[in-house]
Parts: sequence; structure tokens; C-alpha cells
Amino acid sequence: MSYKEMASSELNSQLLELLYEVNGAAGFQEALRSLVEQAAGLFPCDGTAAMWLDGDHLEVLAVHGTTAPLQGLSLPAGHIGIARVALDSVRPALVDDTTLDPAWQQVPGEEQVRTWLGVPLVAGEWTLGLLEWT
Repeated sequence: MSYKEMASSELNSQLLELLYEVNGAAGFQEALRSLVEQAAGLFPCDGTAAMWLDGDHLEVLAVHGTTAPLQGLSLPAGHIGIARVALDSVRPALVDDTTLDPAWQQVPGEEQVRTWLGVPLVAGEWTLGLLEWT
């Protein structure tokens, strides 16, 4: 088995563990807390956040780490340039260097963010929100 295949297999195992943890949660808030905690272990990062898309606003429902946005914050998705790209394309979006990317717009709690990854949370045809790593 090649290194790439082993790394892919390890990531698949981690994702499966994440799903087991979230599915075993006692309620919605516990599931979200588990999601952001488990997601933090998937990639090197300082923070993770789960956001709910409510109309054209993203509401931060759960956070983990030092560079996550403030929990409870609600922002117009259209004002969070790269997040809007991820939501509209229904594909992950990456900002390698937030200081150089013109689409990056800083939000409260993310002042120290230098790299950002956002993955849309999708069920069927419905985009539920966004999971981010900072």
C-alpha cells in the first residue's frame, strides 16, 4: 500500500470515528460540540467552528480552539467572502494566507487566523451551514 493510500485510509478512519461520535451525542448542542472537537483532530489547526446557515446569515453554533470565531456570532454570509464561495459552490474553499487574499474578511475572534479552510455542511440538496478550520 502506498503512502497516499495509507494516508487516505487513515483520514477515512478518522472521518468514520467523527461520525460515530456525533451520532452518539445526546442532543444537538452535544453533537455540534463533538463535531468541532473531532474535526480539530483531522487537520493541524488552532480552531474549528460549526456554523448554521439561516437565510443569508451564518450563525456560529459551536467552537473549539483559540482562533475560532465567537460563539453566538451571526454574520451576513455575503460579507464573509470566502465562506460565501464555499456555500455557493457547495465545495471546500481554502485561503492559504489570509493576509494576501483579497476575498478574506476578518470576523471577531479570528484576528490571528492566517490560513482558513471551510467545508459546506450539506444534506441532499440543502446546504445546512459550514464547518471551518483556522
